[in-house]
Amino acid sequence: MSCIWALKKQKSKLLETEKNIYVNVILPLPVKQIFTYQLREDILGLVQVGCRVAVPFGNSKVYAAIVESIHHVRPSYELKCVIEVLDDVPIVSEANIALWQWVSSYYLCAIGEVMNAALPSSYKLANETYLVIHPNFNLNKTALTDAEFLVVEALDLHQRLKVKEVAKILQRKTVLPFIKGMQESKIIQLEDEIIEQYRPKKKRVFCLAKDVNSENAIKRLNSYRKSPNRK
Repeated sequence: MSCIWALKKQKSKLLETEKNIYVNVILPLPVKQIFTYQLREDILGLVQVGCRVAVPFGNSKVYAAIVESIHHVRPSYELKCVIEVLDDVPIVSEANIALWQWVSSYYLCAIGEVMNAALPSSYKLANETYLVIHPNFNLNKTALTDAEFLVVEALDLHQRLKVKEVAKILQRKTVLPFIKGMQESKIIQLEDEIIEQYRPKKKRVFCLAKDVNSENAIKRLNSYRKSPNRK
């Protein structure tokens, strides 16, 4: 009896382990660490390394993250669940992820920054991403669903929308899978807002004309620089 009980306990433990599957994901953010999320039972068989998953981050933000690894080791902190799987097949290979890790280590930057630079804009879905009408959309609104119609109407009015604005219009917590469907139907396309952070430092300098005596010119420039009345 004790052997049967032990086998049942072992089987129960194995089933519990199979259900408790976790994923480490790379978020498109300038943060060093990789974050762990739990998988719901209904999406256990859909997740693969290299796929995008919609995950909550912070109080209200949702990002499309890349699955870096799948495992059974639960961290000590409270976990959030993956909201949705966004890809049927991996869009990034394990070799690509290894390359990103090497670049991150070599150039001392966050792996999320490497991911952002490596992925095309159409793969980036986040609260800061903008939606615009696809140039090939034929404006035939009769074939749209109610939700798609609302988004297209809003885009006609505002030209472009943030993901969080679409969520507000549709009154949904997450809209990334919905937006992915609109992308695939070529109703909308994504657009990243690029902010130029580099500003050149400018200096005012004087250049002497060729026909000016260098010694006298320097004296005059020095007296000009020391003059309290100069503007």
